[in-house]
Amino acid sequence: MKKIIILGNGPSIKKINFNNFKKEVVIGTNNIYLKKKFNEIKNAYYTIYDKRFFNPIEVQLKNFLKKFKGKIYLPNKYKKKVTKIIKKNVIFDNTKNKLANKFAKKFCNQKDLLGTVIIEMAIPLALLLKAKHIVLYGCEFDYKLKKNRLTNSSYFYNVKPKKKFDHDEISSKKWSKHQIKSFKKIRLFLKKNNILIEDKTLNGKLTFLKKN
Repeated sequence: MKKIIILGNGPSIKKINFNNFKKEVVIGTNNIYLKKKFNEIKNAYYTIYDKRFFNPIEVQLKNFLKKFKGKIYLPNKYKKKVTKIIKKNVIFDNTKNKLANKFAKKFCNQKDLLGTVIIEMAIPLALLLKAKHIVLYGCEFDYKLKKNRLTNSSYFYNVKPKKKFDHDEISSKKWSKHQIKSFKKIRLFLKKNNILIEDKTLNGKLTFLKKN
């Protein structure tokens, strides 16, 4: 059974031992590149999709994309921008795969502030890689905003409490509930295709994906 691990950006990532993933196939998302240990995983993939990462691309992210030894999976709409930076090891989401395409039609292309890189990019990539067992880490789906601002308990990396963020407390709660509802449907979709999805996120909200 081919197992693929997906790493989110929740605060619980700080408690994960990345040495346990060195022999695994791992998909890292968004700011996971800030974790040095991620770059030591041999069978690693990296994905992002939010336009905020590309307008413009930050220097630290640009340097990571240039040096990353694994494969990078990106939305096709960013092809021109990315190919100016990196010339190899890039896969774009127009790659044909029947199951991944079926999943995308059913669950992806959410409106802004409702989508998540885990559903939009990471799971389709796992399906493209023919996963039979998908395991989630760092997917709390709970921003824990305080006075409509991000805090150090929002993500695994340090954030400035005054940093502007598109969500407020109301929209972030709506987003979280939407993800939970989506994952209940995703679980059934994957089960019909003989794929197990499991959540090992510490204090995560996807309790129905916990393995008994």
